[in-house]
Amino acid sequence: MTVKELREQLANYPDEQRVVVSGYEGGYDNVKALSAQKIQANANWKDGDKMEWCFGRHSMGEDTDYTEIAVLIGG
Repeated sequence: MTVKELREQLANYPDEQRVVVSGYEGGYDNVKALSAQKIQANANWKDGDKMEWCFGRHSMGEDTDYTEIAVLIGG
């Protein structure tokens, strides 16, 4: 999802509606921050399948080893 797509989706909700993220093992947490995160896009994805079930599709990038900068929504 891009920032543009996120804005379009959020436009369907009232301005005062709470935004949450999934909790660690259950429940929900409030969004506490947005930040820029260097990532290696699709690093944990190969031929349409996840390489490791416990990792997300993208990997954390290092200072010089990343493919893009994403917006991280933190709870």
